[in-house]
Amino acid sequence: MTSIVHQGRILAWVLAALCGGATLAAQNTGVTLEREGSTVVLEPYAPNVLRVTMSTLKDEAMSGPGYGVVAKPDAAGWTHETAAAGDTYKSARITVFIAAPVPPQRRPDGSFSRGPRRNFGGFNRGPFMTVTGADGKPLLDMLGWEMGVLNDKDDDSQLNYDRRPEDPQFYQVGATFKSPDDEHYYGLGENQEGYVDHRGHKIECWADYTAAGGASFCVPFLVTNKGYGLLWDNAAKTTILPGFNEQTKWISHVGQRVSFFVVAGATIDEIYAGYRLLTGDTPMLPKGAYGLIQCKQRYTTQAEMLAVAKGYRERHLPIDMLVLDWFYYTKMG
Repeated sequence: MTSIVHQGRILAWVLAALCGGATLAAQNTGVTLEREGSTVVLEPYAPNVLRVTMSTLKDEAMSGPGYGVVAKPDAAGWTHETAAAGDTYKSARITVFIAAPVPPQRRPDGSFSRGPRRNFGGFNRGPFMTVTGADGKPLLDMLGWEMGVLNDKDDDSQLNYDRRPEDPQFYQVGATFKSPDDEHYYGLGENQEGYVDHRGHKIECWADYTAAGGASFCVPFLVTNKGYGLLWDNAAKTTILPGFNEQTKWISHVGQRVSFFVVAGATIDEIYAGYRLLTGDTPMLPKGAYGLIQCKQRYTTQAEMLAVAKGYRERHLPIDMLVLDWFYYTKMG
């Protein structure tokens, strides 16, 4: 009898542990909040890496990140507190605060100026959100977000012609962040504008083969001097306006949600380590790719190309690669 009781206790303990583990696993994916008819999800990937997603479509807000993100969520060390003012979600590295919902407020004419029934719905639906570092200094201050149906007024209704029958409805989605006067913006891939600091310069973030000055290939990862980087998580043409009128805007032509990652770091290396965590390690290129690469619009014959190579050798100039451009299509095999 004692053995049966003992075994029963062990079984009960195992079941409790399994059930408790399931609960912890469910809670280990982040925090889901409801705000003014929209869903907001805070999903950590490390103590200094957080994904923020918001949408009027709950399924879209709850779904995983888009193309290129290989990391898995990890909420170890994160805690969530709710108060009258709003929700606080924090780790040892960063603290995120999202204000409580704003009740509707009417103007004298009866229209709504604030709250979930605000007129011109679709713009700035989202919460006021701040992100601060471990030292309490502000990293990122989100002023609002938008998710609007394509329309003639915004001159984007023609994009609906690109929608296939099986595609979900298209929306223009975007987010607006505060931009202090001393904040500077770097990164965003291969651009031909000639500016290292993008502040005050519009960036069209897509693969643009006809861009002025040469083809540009944008990587939607923006690094600032304020101790954080922002990775925009939406595979669509996106316009970035960094530091315009004390604001930075990200506007995607098409999407079903606003989704981005915040990576905090005491150094630029630490910020890029967070980016590497999310997107995976980059393999090293072949050794020859790190030397001098000679390329021009085209070489018309094999003899011409070999003569160029011979000229480098005769002058004892180091070269690792000669690029045979488009004549290889049909002329040279």
